[in-house]
Amino acid sequence: MLTPDQILENLQHIVDDWHPLAIAWHAYFAVLAVTAGFGVRPSRRVAGVLLALPLFSVSALAWATRNPFNGAVFALSGGRWR
Repeated sequence: MLTPDQILENLQHIVDDWHPLAIAWHAYFAVLAVTAGFGVRPSRRVAGVLLALPLFSVSALAWATRNPFNGAVFALSGGRWR
């Protein structure tokens, strides 16, 4: 089990090392918002997949930094899109 200090250290490493990925996900959501603003409505399944992708990204980064709780929670959350 990781200590709270280790968890915070791992989160800081994610912030420092994956800054470009955060920018990319923000751009991704901006594109989704703009397309929704123009009236594009994907099917529920496609919308679920599009919204689940960032959750799986967070899960992968959590597992990579040895944070199994967040890895599992975000993986399960992303898997609930059906």
